[in-house]
Formats: sequence, C-alpha cells, structure tokens
Amino acid sequence: MVGESNATKIKLFDSGEQQNFLNVMLVSRDSEKSLYQTFRMFKSLEDAIDCSFFYVFVENGSQDHTRDLMEQFLHSREGILCTPENDFIMDYLERPERIAHARNTGIKFLKTNAKWTLVVDNDVYFNTESLVELFNQNPTANGYAKVCSFGEQAALNEQTQNLLMTGHYYDTWAFTIKADDKDFRSYWPHCIFEDCPFCKHLNHHKKIKKQGVIEVGSAFGGFAIIDTMGMLTEGVRYFSAHVNNSSILEQRITCEHVPFCINLSEKTGKKIVIATNSRVFRHEGEVLEMR
Repeated sequence: MVGESNATKIKLFDSGEQQNFLNVMLVSRDSEKSLYQTFRMFKSLEDAIDCSFFYVFVENGSQDHTRDLMEQFLHSREGILCTPENDFIMDYLERPERIAHARNTGIKFLKTNAKWTLVVDNDVYFNTESLVELFNQNPTANGYAKVCSFGEQAALNEQTQNLLMTGHYYDTWAFTIKADDKDFRSYWPHCIFEDCPFCKHLNHHKKIKKQGVIEVGSAFGGFAIIDTMGMLTEGVRYFSAHVNNSSILEQRITCEHVPFCINLSEKTGKKIVIATNSRVFRHEGEVLEMR
C-alpha cells in the first residue's frame, strides 16, 4: 500500500530506471534457526525500500519447523511456497543435485514483471545497503546478468560478542575465474583475493584485488540479483555436473552455481560479476543480529 512513509524509503534504480517489483527466491531445508533471522532481514528490506517483493520459497523435506515458518511469513505477503517437483527422487541425489533441482522448481514461479530476482541463502546475513549496492552497479547498462555480493566469513569475538569480518570469500565452492579465456578454474577451498589473511600466501597463478566490480566465471556469495528473463531463458538451469580431471573443480561433482553461471552468461551474452562494495557475511554457530 502506498503511503506517506514511502517518501522516506530508499528507491532502487537500475541504470536510471526505478525498480518497483523484485522477486526473492529462497531454498531451505531444516533451517528453522537461521530462518528467524532471515525473515527479520526481509522485513527490514520491506520497511526500508520502496519496492514490492514477491517471495518464492522452496521447502525441501524439512524435519523441523522450516515449512511452518515459511507459511507464517507468507501469510500476509505476496508469494508462494512450493515443493521440488518429483520430490521422490530427492533421496537418490547428492546434495548439490538436490539443491539444483529445488532451485529449478523455484524458477518456474518467478514473476516476469520483476526484472531482477534476488537469490538468497538462509545462512547469509545482509542489510539494506547490501541490496542497494548491487543495484548501484547499474547492471543493465553494464551488461550484467548476475551481480553477487562479496560474501565473507565472520568470526565471533566471545569477549565483545561482536562479529569480526575475516576478509575471506567463503563461498569458494561456487567461485571460478576464467583461465586464458578458454576454461574455468576453481581454487577451492581457498580464495584468491590479495587481502585475505588466510589465502594471501598461497601460490596462486593470479591474485585479485577486492575492489570495485570483478568479472568472474561463476560465483554466488549467498546474496545476488539475477536477470529474471535470463533465468527463464531456455537452456539456463541449475545442475551439478560430474567431472573428472576437469579444471572447473578438482572434485567429483560441481557446485550447482558453476554450470548455471556459465550457461547464463553464454545464453544471454552478459557478465557474471561480484560487487565488492556489497558485503554480506556467513557466521556458523550462534545466530546473531547483523552489526
């Protein structure tokens, strides 16, 4: 409902065009503890930003109160709660494949009048500035198909109860860079940012400065806006490829974001980038308010 308070809200602009509607997609399973905080953060976005949100929640066989919490949150909001299609196959899939299957189900419910879809992990902590900074990159004008936040690990200072950013890009499983413009290379489990205190001494072929906008092969970071029509383009989907002797990952199976980003970029002709000014963090352990 439009009211006088909207005059004081933050307006989202993409390349000079105000964004009045935004999809929000969240996939969760057994996430009862973290969802309390996630929904508080969604509420903060609603209170601060002059934009309507359509929520697409995919609940994946939880044994706790995850589904109940999602239903309660959606009770007074526009959105849908769905279950992965053919969910009986989920028990036969490995974890990245299960998540990919769930994400693909959610894509089918996205509203096309929302130019951008915010994709969130429920164990990632963000604030209003995290979202505003993604749109400050003028993604349409710059040819971005996906703009990811810089997701850092956070450590809890037990004496002060403050969260300390580590500077380490935590989601290295989804992160790849282009190698010689021919292939994609992952440095999992390490990141390759110059100022990471944990990874700066490792002998990588290339170091990246954590500044500005960084074009990558694939990334997520737990908080990203993705071109909605790009997500709905034929041939663009999440999946987890089994690989052997591949430079994508020195693992048996890839993160679902890696092939998704590669396909999204190839099908749309647009870039996948990390906006380092948009910071989010992940703290494993006690659920705390974002400082």
